[in-house]
Amino acid sequence: QAQDRCDELVRSLRQKDADIAESEKERNELEGRLAAQQIRLRDADAERRRLQEELHASRRNSTDASRQLIRLRDQFSLSRGDGADSERRVRRSEGTDGDNAVRV
Repeated sequence: QAQDRCDELVRSLRQKDADIAESEKERNELEGRLAAQQIRLRDADAERRRLQEELHASRRNSTDASRQLIRLRDQFSLSRGDGADSERRVRRSEGTDGDNAVRV
């Protein structure tokens, strides 16, 4: 009877060892998948940052181009003798029109 009990305990220990080995194998696979996912996440984040910087640069370039266009338009207007009209447009956009303040 003691031998039977001993054999049962040995089988139980072997099964537990096999279960532990299987669990370690699964854990290693999961750790590998996690590491791969972390790499993909870092790559995606770097791409997001690059695109965000590109967007900001594009917005800055657009703003600079708009300002340059306004300057060129004003220079062209002045060279044609339309300076007074350009001045009036600026005053109107600022809320005044010569001596007459725009009332709200």
